[in-house]
Amino acid sequence: MNRCFIRGVVINKLIFSIYMVSLLSIQDITCQPRTYLFESMDQYREFPDSRVILQDKDGIMWVGTHDSIWRYDGYEVSNFKYNRSDTSSLSGAAITALFEDHSSRLWVASLGGNIDRSNEHKNQFKNISLNSQLPSFRIHVFNEDDDQNIWIGGDEGLIILSYQNSAIQRSSNPFHGTVQELLKEIVVYDILFQKNGLIWLATKQGLYFCNTHTASIHKPADFGFFPDIPVYDLELNLKYQEDPTISISTAESIEFIKIRKILRCEAHGAYSEIYFNKDNKLLISKVIKELENILTDFSFFRIHQSHLVNLLKVEKYIRKENMIIMSDGTRLPLARSRKEDFFEVMNLLKYKH
Repeated sequence: MNRCFIRGVVINKLIFSIYMVSLLSIQDITCQPRTYLFESMDQYREFPDSRVILQDKDGIMWVGTHDSIWRYDGYEVSNFKYNRSDTSSLSGAAITALFEDHSSRLWVASLGGNIDRSNEHKNQFKNISLNSQLPSFRIHVFNEDDDQNIWIGGDEGLIILSYQNSAIQRSSNPFHGTVQELLKEIVVYDILFQKNGLIWLATKQGLYFCNTHTASIHKPADFGFFPDIPVYDLELNLKYQEDPTISISTAESIEFIKIRKILRCEAHGAYSEIYFNKDNKLLISKVIKELENILTDFSFFRIHQSHLVNLLKVEKYIRKENMIIMSDGTRLPLARSRKEDFFEVMNLLKYKH
């Protein structure tokens, strides 16, 4: 049976999607099936053991297996293995991660925390020796930030490497205190960077976002953005796959409403009013909690028992009155019990890609 398991975290017109791909089919975010053609490669008997796959900037496929790396250019296959007597070979077997950096060099992780970096031709490798600074642990992912630091995620958290005087060294961690200790304890499977210092981590303990400027770390699950479950892969999509809509039943009709056009929702007992602006609203027979459950994933936040607002349409906060000003000039009260969470979420939303 075809399956599509997708949960989007929609934040300021960004979608972080986690994909579980069926062995029988691959489906896109709308769960509409696509057709893919596959060519058997049975002649390369080592490939069925493939653990990680990378396509580099030149279109070359790199496949990591239990004992080596295979290079496939569409015509020929070549192999790179660990050889104790060859200092230009890989320094370990059982490949766990592959990555291509800004200079088109290949980074390779193997079991035991071994790290190798290729030359510019990707035909020789050099071990990254850090004189025991790097703990021996299983590495799951490499990524590179805008400053060309290499971030490494694995079974014992995060490690950052930087280029200093043409040498690769372990860099100082931008986090400190309890945050730094937490980042040593989590199991990191994937790393994704946004501008302005925001970093997303897919971990065994759930989805995290970190702010390097404030040295803080949070979980979207704390704000209802995402379920608190293990996360293995991240993908950043810079635009909606669709302009999402919700269907609302009224006494006369079924309304199909584009979520981006909703300004706010207001509770009236067993009913709710959906506002598009001051003079345009729709009364529906749903309690506001139902709307909150639907709209929370689309940057809506419950600021008060009676008010659910589109955070992307919040214009101002008045400190003395503890009031929120919406884009149409509507003034709404901010519950004191929701104030801290409100500013945490607004702080997240200001990081635009």
